[in-house]
Amino acid sequence: MGKSNMNPWIIGVIIFAVAFFAVPSFHDSITDIFQGGDTVTPTSGGCTAFDGTTMTIGPFSYKYSPGTSAATESANVYRVDGTNLIDLGSKNKTTTYETQPGDRFKIIYADSSSVFYGREADVTVPCAAAFETSTVDGGKYKLVANKTPTITVFNDDDGLKNTAVNNESLAANDAANMKMKIVYLSKGGWSPFGDAYITFKVNSTAITDVELSSNDVTVTTGDTPNFRQSDNSSTGFKFYTFKHPGIDTENVKSVDYTISLESGSTDGMNNTFNIFLDDEDYYQNSDTGLPEMGVETEDDADVGHTTEVKQEVWLE
Repeated sequence: MGKSNMNPWIIGVIIFAVAFFAVPSFHDSITDIFQGGDTVTPTSGGCTAFDGTTMTIGPFSYKYSPGTSAATESANVYRVDGTNLIDLGSKNKTTTYETQPGDRFKIIYADSSSVFYGREADVTVPCAAAFETSTVDGGKYKLVANKTPTITVFNDDDGLKNTAVNNESLAANDAANMKMKIVYLSKGGWSPFGDAYITFKVNSTAITDVELSSNDVTVTTGDTPNFRQSDNSSTGFKFYTFKHPGIDTENVKSVDYTISLESGSTDGMNNTFNIFLDDEDYYQNSDTGLPEMGVETEDDADVGHTTEVKQEVWLE
């Protein structure tokens, strides 16, 4: 049988394929033809369509009222440079930046708000001529309003609401399990991106131990906020602090707790103790310039939310 000759077209296709994948200059020339002949140097992120992008901060809105604008709120903007954050300052909504596709920013929405909690958003500039950060921040532009909770404590001996005229009976070397209810209001939150801190300030002689538990939230021991420890300069007091994840709720949320008290050799007659509820929020550390999440602090005027929730409990 005679040997058949390979079709010249097949040979040409093979040569073309080899050259296209093996010779970079030939590959680029062919690619240019199909892209119109004009090459665009890729920017960071691999975007070749734009050599600059206008980034607009926001817009922000109220999480549980999507149609409500938060136009008066601002944001602190940081450019991400490797592992470093470069502070670009606090900016109002609609502030624009000229940047490049692929650039990265960390933005703290509502950074100094007295109405909403700060919210951290990581933004990567998309391949576009212009964009708003709310379109790429994963819904972080929806701000949670600060809604102040209410605290009610009930006596162990009669189950009634504790008041100045309806005290809890606590004798020397005694114990009591008092019920506490905290009502978190609707369409907002309390420390939604951090922890809620519950601190008991008691007479260290009259009360020798305090424990807090709940079936509704996971309660653990916590560090007493520094500003709480310095809140009272007098002696004879001790602080017990507990924490649990913050609350973010569309509807009213009631959380039940049990306060377990033990008295010392000096009974709790005609005594009181205070309950403080503190929240965490984003704030800028004045020493480092970096964003932090934490409870209010008086150090160098670094502050989170400053709303105080306090309840006094009466003993006899």
